[in-house]
Amino acid sequence: MENIKLNFKYSKGKLLVETQEELFDPIIEQYKLSQDKEKMEQYYNNSIKDCVLEMFKNIQSDDLFKELNDELLNLIREDSYVTKLLVLKTITVSLETLKERYLTQIGDIIPYVSELLEDSNTEVKKCSVDLLQYIEKLTGESYQTYLE
Repeated sequence: MENIKLNFKYSKGKLLVETQEELFDPIIEQYKLSQDKEKMEQYYNNSIKDCVLEMFKNIQSDDLFKELNDELLNLIREDSYVTKLLVLKTITVSLETLKERYLTQIGDIIPYVSELLEDSNTEVKKCSVDLLQYIEKLTGESYQTYLE
């Protein structure tokens, strides 16, 4: 993970598109390594988060940026509540860090996050409510607007 993060950080978007795409699946799979919440949160904070952020920051192509985001959003449909929580954290930190560039993905993000309002895990529900409220604060619009 550290090597991938550094490659994106220092390549400044000059990695070949094919190379970038080939890295998406292995990175996305990192979110599913374990059901142990504490262990995964530690791994997320120490490795996954920074790697994914560097990828988002340094992907030049809007299509590739969207593709990575779509791969991330698809994890919301996994059975693991731990995976869902980590994805919600990634979306939040991406909004905080990437600001306007990540806001372009809001139309794709909100339907996925809204699905989690019905999740059986209370922690996932709370985290999705918090994220939707944060999005409303950033955009100044109700998240319902994006669902119409």
